[in-house]
Amino acid sequence: MFVTRSGKLSRRHLEWRVRVFGMGAILALAGMWAEQPWLINVAIGVLGVGTLLRLFARRGISREETEEDEST
Repeated sequence: MFVTRSGKLSRRHLEWRVRVFGMGAILALAGMWAEQPWLINVAIGVLGVGTLLRLFARRGISREETEEDEST
């Protein structure tokens, strides 16, 4: 896994990603506590949506970098 610590990370959708991942974690814990497999599956789906938001944010980084490169 590659972790970048540069300041070029996109903050786009960060608040939504945190909310979605938090909601997924709460749903997963509730599903495990209640022993409801369907609730755990819903939590996995919510976490998948959070992952998709992360991928959309990465696409935004590449567009920003290419716009900066073209302007210089």
